[in-house]
Amino acid sequence: MTDASRGRSPGGSNPQGGGNKKPKKGWAAIVSNLMGIAFKWLTDLLFLIQKFLKHCINAFITMVMLITKLVVNADSHVLAWVAVFGVVMMITTIQWFRVGTWFLGIFGVAQAFGIPAGMLGVAFGTCMNLFQATPMLYKIDRNLSQAYVSANIDVDAEDDFKTPKSRLSNWLSAAYKGTKQGRKISHIIEIVILVAHTFLTFAGLQGFLLGVIALVLPEKTLERVADVSALMALHNAKNKTYESDEEFQKDKFRF
Repeated sequence: MTDASRGRSPGGSNPQGGGNKKPKKGWAAIVSNLMGIAFKWLTDLLFLIQKFLKHCINAFITMVMLITKLVVNADSHVLAWVAVFGVVMMITTIQWFRVGTWFLGIFGVAQAFGIPAGMLGVAFGTCMNLFQATPMLYKIDRNLSQAYVSANIDVDAEDDFKTPKSRLSNWLSAAYKGTKQGRKISHIIEIVILVAHTFLTFAGLQGFLLGVIALVLPEKTLERVADVSALMALHNAKNKTYESDEEFQKDKFRF
């Protein structure tokens, strides 16, 4: 077989026939492909960033809506003040426990009638707080305020009610003034005890702050709980259906 016949055989390596070799890609094609890949990656990245920002914005809007609902919800305010009152009473209890242990420890007494000295201090502090709260209960209980008005009690009376006539004509006002005097005496006693405990035990600034909390905040926080509870009662009453205005008024002021 001749070279000419081999050149015409199928699958030969005739340069003009093209053969099986693919033409090489130029630099322009390579750069174009790389740019296409990079653009696709960039597009995907921008899409992910867009989705992420969208979710962040939605989460922020939802958080703002929840905070707004929490702020305007009367129940949340009551729970917040109840929590504050609970913390204050816990600190007050601890403070009076320390005072009882310290004071009776001066006399070498660790317990009395089987009751630890610290618990006796807590009982004493509770009595002090009750004495101080008694004249202020009309600010907390609406029914008590209405009773004061019905009985014509003057909570700001300046008279000493020393004569029988003045006492009889203003019996309840005189009784109320007596509770105010008891409040002042209990405050003086409490201040003396807490100041003495702070300095004699070298409690420092921390002990001083705990003493101030035990002296002032139980009553103040209780008043705030009562105020917010009254507002919550009004809010809940507005959202209920009543058969009569009298029923609404009764439920509105149940606190």
